[in-house]
Amino acid sequence: MTEKIGLVAGEGQFPQEAVTSIARRGGQVVTVGFHDLTDSEFDCSKGGGARIYLGQIGTLFEIFKTSGCKKILLTGKVPKKFLFQDLSALRPDAKLFELMGKLGDRKDDSILRTFARALESEGFILVEQCAVCPDLVAEEGILGGVEPTDDQIEDVLFGWPIAKKLGEVDVGQTVVVRGKAVFSLEAIEGTDEAIRRGGSLSGVGSSVIKVAKPNQDPRFDVPVVGLATLEVASSVGVKAIAVEAGATLIVQRESFFSEADRRGISILGVNSQGRCR
Repeated sequence: MTEKIGLVAGEGQFPQEAVTSIARRGGQVVTVGFHDLTDSEFDCSKGGGARIYLGQIGTLFEIFKTSGCKKILLTGKVPKKFLFQDLSALRPDAKLFELMGKLGDRKDDSILRTFARALESEGFILVEQCAVCPDLVAEEGILGGVEPTDDQIEDVLFGWPIAKKLGEVDVGQTVVVRGKAVFSLEAIEGTDEAIRRGGSLSGVGSSVIKVAKPNQDPRFDVPVVGLATLEVASSVGVKAIAVEAGATLIVQRESFFSEADRRGISILGVNSQGRCR
């Protein structure tokens, strides 16, 4: 890989993991992050990039054009709750207001597809997350060192189609299950809060199922899990985490699996048909 990629960095560890993954294969990046969102330790100056305000969409486009980037990679989460807050804090420019005027609703896909079309109209190409970072993609099978119990397998198989239905209507991608009962469904609060709520209600021994949406656009919003996911899951007694193989990114992989083993949490990579072994 020798192309220069413009990397948009949201919150979480995926932006840094993506930079490392691209560099590992000889690629170059120009990074743009956001005040009050992107990790404070993330280097937003790589390749001539910068840390800007979330509403400065025109500035983002200009940085990538000036840096000679054609391909753009979206990394990390940008919670849509920002759209329901005081927009002045985002330092909105004319381009942001233009994009917001094109939104038919405020579903995740609607927001991201509108942004994707704006990038394309500026001559950029939005690239697939798993294709650019193949070393982060979850495999099929039992991925850690902790074997799931039969009850956990049954809970995963029970919750899988429910999570898929949730994704189909673009509400969320995660469910928490115990004893073939659903204790939480993810919505605008995000994965971590859905896990915290479901685990608190179910008690020790619940399973988390996180899937790709049935009509997942591989260029954005691909499911991601990492150490923060484990921390939340462990704090409420979750004992199994199932993710979709081939369509989920696992960041901080080495630490993720060793920590899952230490905490006694089974990690499963489930295929698109809902099977993990």
